[in-house]
Amino acid sequence: MPASIPRCEILLPSRPTGLVVRHRVDGASCAAASGSAAVAFETLVFFPDRVCALEGGGGLSPWRLGPQLRLTDGATRASHLVCDSTPCATYCAATGCVYFVEGYAILRLDGANVVTPVAGCSTECDQVDAVGRDARFGCIRAMTADGRGNLCEPCIRCGS
Repeated sequence: MPASIPRCEILLPSRPTGLVVRHRVDGASCAAASGSAAVAFETLVFFPDRVCALEGGGGLSPWRLGPQLRLTDGATRASHLVCDSTPCATYCAATGCVYFVEGYAILRLDGANVVTPVAGCSTECDQVDAVGRDARFGCIRAMTADGRGNLCEPCIRCGS
């Protein structure tokens, strides 16, 4: 029998662009919905200009939006400010990272909240099949991870 899915309703300051669940970075555990085992996870809420974690939700406590995550740029070690994130965040269990789209680039968010580019350029829109920063994307509308370390960005065409 499937586990019951509790209703979660929270007031957000603006419209989110994505929601993704990842394994927690601090090792803290939350009781699984079934109550049989402990599962360590963190729910991230992506907005166009920031990423926040959901807090609470254990037992009878309500969910609430936590503070903005402090993201670090992997190359400069400076603070990374999210800009123009789109609804394509996905978690890859094989790498332990969250991948998201910013402009026309795919970025990786690791467990220490360090952001590094994976492919594309956030400011250049094109269709170039290449590796890393040489790749170019148009509007990325969907992205998923296959659980083996590969990302899939489907090329969606309309018409016959």
